Amino acid sequence: MTARIKFTRSLQRLGLFAALAAAVGWVTASCAQEDRPAKEFRVGLVAPLRGAWSALDQGLLVEAARMAEDEANRPGGLSLGGRLLKVRLIIEDNLNQVDFSVNAARQLINQERVSALVGPFISANAIPVSFVAEKARVPMLSPTATNPEVFRGKEYVFAVSPSDVFQGSAMADFAAKDLGARSAAVIYDRSDPYSRDLARFFRQAFERHGRISAFEPYVGGEKDFAASLKRVKAQGTDVLFLPNYPDDLLIQMRQARRIGAARHYLGGDSWFVYPLMGSPDLDGGYFSTMYFPDNPGPENTRFRERFEKRCGKPPDSDAALTYDAFSLLFTAAKRAGSDYPELIRRALAETRDFRGVTGSLSFGPKGLEKRSMFILRIQKARPMLVKETDPDGEKDNG
Repeated sequence: MTARIKFTRSLQRLGLFAALAAAVGWVTASCAQEDRPAKEFRVGLVAPLRGAWSALDQGLLVEAARMAEDEANRPGGLSLGGRLLKVRLIIEDNLNQVDFSVNAARQLINQERVSALVGPFISANAIPVSFVAEKARVPMLSPTATNPEVFRGKEYVFAVSPSDVFQGSAMADFAAKDLGARSAAVIYDRSDPYSRDLARFFRQAFERHGRISAFEPYVGGEKDFAASLKRVKAQGTDVLFLPNYPDDLLIQMRQARRIGAARHYLGGDSWFVYPLMGSPDLDGGYFSTMYFPDNPGPENTRFRERFEKRCGKPPDSDAALTYDAFSLLFTAAKRAGSDYPELIRRALAETRDFRGVTGSLSFGPKGLEKRSMFILRIQKARPMLVKETDPDGEKDNG
């Protein structure tokens, strides 16, 4: 056998091997696709339907998810690569607890064969679930989790809200530049990742402008903050930053107002729950959020009209961010032309200048790269716009 014949036959064998490999790859991909219902685009929602947190209008975020599902199915479903797939939303209650969150995610991924997860909403729950999604290679979008550990080093986990690094820095800059604060105090829940890290990032950013007069930890569920608040007041504090959840926050604000602990009170996106707005103790407080209900943009105007007609209530931040998470997911799936998780992940990672009801966002090599954010003030039970931080720069109200 001549060298030329050997070479030709080697090429033929290589070609056959390549063809077999391609066929195996195609079969493997096809089998992976066939693991999912042929006429359904399944999406899992991990949300608190019961428990203390669910009492604070968390039904609104479920309504937002249902509304996104209904709108996607109105034309018969999503058009993905020539197939019309009906969206099926499968909801698992996590009771706002870590163990239930992890079990819910595993149930949705392994038993229900969802193409993507939306939620959990709280960083403490989203952190462990992010590892489940990453290992399973199923895209996960959290509408409201902001702790960097949820997304750090993960390819399949996506943020809809900016991280606590951005929030903490924005509120520290606002306190110093807009409120003229030279001293700031922080009372935070050391047992909760969201509260703990947002407090830390605020402190780091504010120390560029002034002094931290007090940095007071507590454990969630405490009822008496008198000692911490007295220390805050004794230091002549300009602003008190409270990056805490509603149950603790109401007690803290009531006790702080009673003794006049600080001149101004600030918080993060955990403040935006409509039942909180009616508390006179929060009146005049400032907080960061990804959603401004009265934003006159066309996307928000249409969304709010449809939502109020459906629910009889205005959407809150969680509802709006949930709706945007589903819109972002459906847009990525249509661009991918598939319900296959890996292709959806790629399309999500390539998202640039997505415009939703809560503003615009883009993903880059390190995750969420650009994101609109608002700073609101509570006035007579209504959140009023003070400032918008936009990818193209800050905008003052008026």
